[in-house]
Order: sequence, then C-alpha cells, then structure tokens
Amino acid sequence: MQIELTQDFGTTSFSLMLYGQAGIGKTTFACRAPKPLVINLENGLKGIDLKTLGAFSTNQLTTYADVLTVFEKSLKSDRFGTLIVDTATRLQDLIIKHICEADNKKSLADFAYGSGYARFAAEAQLLCQWLDSLKAAGKNVILVAHEAIETFADPESDAYDRFNCSLDKRIGEKIRAAVDHIWYMHNEKTLRESSSGRNQARLRGRTLVQTKASGGVVAKTRGNYEQFIEIRNDETDREIWTRL
Repeated sequence: MQIELTQDFGTTSFSLMLYGQAGIGKTTFACRAPKPLVINLENGLKGIDLKTLGAFSTNQLTTYADVLTVFEKSLKSDRFGTLIVDTATRLQDLIIKHICEADNKKSLADFAYGSGYARFAAEAQLLCQWLDSLKAAGKNVILVAHEAIETFADPESDAYDRFNCSLDKRIGEKIRAAVDHIWYMHNEKTLRESSSGRNQARLRGRTLVQTKASGGVVAKTRGNYEQFIEIRNDETDREIWTRL
C-alpha cells in the first residue's frame, strides 16, 4: 500500500444537524442554503414560500426506500446542491417501519434476542455512509430535527438536563458523530424584573443558532465560528451557509 501525504482535505460540501423547537423557522433557514431540495417527510412546509426561497420539495415521502431513491438520484444530478431532510426525526420512524415490515413485526422489541435493535443500528450506520457519499459528490446535507430535553448522567458531577436532537440513542449517536456540524436553533431569552419587583418575566428576543456546546446544549462545529449566530429571516441568512 502506497502512503501519500497531503495538507489539503478541504471540501466545499458539509453535513449538518439543525434542531430546535417546532415552528421556529428551521426549514425556512435551511432553504437559504445553496440550490436546496427539501425531502418532505412530515408535510410541514405549509406557510413556507419555496418559490421565493428558490427551493424545491418532493411530495411527502412515506417510505425509507423513497428517501434512498432521492439520495441515489441526487448523486447523479447537478440540479440540487443541498438536500434538506425534513425531518430526521421522521426519517428515524421510517427506518424502524422499514425494518419491522420486512419481517412482519409491530416493533423492534418483537424481534428475538434484540436483533431488531441490531438491525436498526446497522441501518443507522448505512445512513451515515450515505451522508459521506453525498458529501463526496459535492452535496450539502442538512438534517432538520425536533428538540428534546434529556437527562445527562455526567460521571464527574450531578446529572443535569440538556437540549439534544430528538433521536433514538442508537441512531442519534452515529449521526452526531458523522455530521460536520450540530446547530441548535432557539429564541434568545432575556430576564426582566416585573413591575412588582418580585417576579421576573421571560421575554423572547432574537432567533439564534448555537454552534458550540455549552449551557446544557448539544452542539458542535468544525471551523472558526462564533458560538451564537443571529438568524434574521431574510436574504442575509444565505451568507451563513456560504461560510461553511
């Protein structure tokens, strides 16, 4: 085997998990990435002006095989530069459905000796390989996901709650390791003393994405990015994607 040395592993494509509360504008923000195609799994695009955003969408896909077909066709096409999976949470459900229907089972727990969960983990690994293949073909992939609050058992301190993407542990850990970036989209919170001087009111401020982990938030980014980036919900948001 010949070993070659290099100092350049640069690529213009990226994979990113974007998660946050429902209705905050995750899909709209994602649609400002270059040449977007929304892989519509939840039919949650009502109210989003795809034409103005320059985005296209599939019809609502209902099987995991349909999603893989879109991946495969996208590898051979230059029409779309960014694939937006809306949502990864629903994609997880379709993978489980695919595994169970193949063996006429109602749930992964119905498989003997934990084999259903093993197959789920294997499909999760294959999904990560698809992410790598799409990136190698010059495609960006944005996985939109719901948020969840989980209890994290820190071995060095007391357990605490943290925000994370709403995915099963078997698939979530693999995807989080595979993607280049994990961003948490949320409304900035500010506290103000009430007129009575006793209580504090919680106010909604700017919409932000958090790019680095802190304060009980799962996040990561590869590159030199600020920890919080403001989402303005206008054309300036396109500049955020072009920096990746």
